[in-house]
Amino acid sequence: MRLIPIQFFSNSALFASALFIPLLAGELAASDLQVGLIVASYAFALFLSSYIFGRASDVYGKRFFLQLGLFLSAAACLTQILALNVWTLAFSRFCVGFCAGIYPGALLAKAYELKEEAIGKFASFGSFGWGFGIIMAGILSIYWKIFFFSSIMFFVCFLFSFLVSFKDEVKIAVPLFPKKVIKKSLPAYLSILVRHTGASSVWVIFPLFLYEDLGGSKFLIAILYTLNPLGQFLTMQSIDKIKNTRLIAAGLMISTISFFVIVLITSFWQVVIPWILISVAWSFLYVGSLKYVMEGNIEKATSVGILGSTINMSSILGALAGGVVAWRFGRMANLMLATILCGLALVLFILLLRYAHRHKKRVIQ
Repeated sequence: MRLIPIQFFSNSALFASALFIPLLAGELAASDLQVGLIVASYAFALFLSSYIFGRASDVYGKRFFLQLGLFLSAAACLTQILALNVWTLAFSRFCVGFCAGIYPGALLAKAYELKEEAIGKFASFGSFGWGFGIIMAGILSIYWKIFFFSSIMFFVCFLFSFLVSFKDEVKIAVPLFPKKVIKKSLPAYLSILVRHTGASSVWVIFPLFLYEDLGGSKFLIAILYTLNPLGQFLTMQSIDKIKNTRLIAAGLMISTISFFVIVLITSFWQVVIPWILISVAWSFLYVGSLKYVMEGNIEKATSVGILGSTINMSSILGALAGGVVAWRFGRMANLMLATILCGLALVLFILLLRYAHRHKKRVIQ
């Protein structure tokens, strides 16, 4: 139970900070393309950090990187208060992203080892924290207060980390490029890369789409965003016993359908049902992917770190593509792109899974 508060409050901090970044960028006179670059800077930092420190947690031990990441994240959140233009905002988001990528591999691997909760249930408290952070961001509304709140939440997590026992921790030798881990988990990594690239191309402009195109207020946008983590929290509570490959396939299929439905909407309230479906889809996909990579590898933190890097690489690609597509063709084109890429991810997952099964049979024979 000592890891759950860290999972809850760290996600509260991250998502409270992230929610209104596109709106803050807009107020700093950023174009849609520059909004994409700001989001990409955060994702790129997370990509680097997750890969580096996921492996480091397996090799050198989890305690140090868990505590280091939480402490530095508390400090990095405060730098956002000093963002006075587009470029200082991009830099501060890079700092937050790099620091926030240090601890998740260690945290999830430690949770898997301790088996305090099934991994789906443990992950659900991250979504619950996400919802709490969004609600607090909506209540606080003022940017500097939101960033200060995020810093406090990370510091609380840092204090909780001293209550976690790391006695008899096993360290694992992992190569700088863990080819074996990547090969074993390629169906999950590649499908989530393609799907989340499409989704991220939408997320980079989605608050602006809701605010400017559909007429939602900041408060209503915050309320709508709480439905997604709430849906994830409830869904993740009951899916641990489902086979990981089925979860991934279902998540990809529901994602495809949901983004296609959003293409057709004409008012703010019509987005509610597909938005909830997207939360269910991500729950299936994320928990299925976590189970797939950790059940198939002894290098738990490394495999989770690569998964985090994959998600963040897709966030980079999606943010850049989303900014360019919205700038060149309009925001509705982002939704169409997401629909196509989610469908493609499903096809790739099925093909890679079949190839992996055939290869395994040949090895056995």
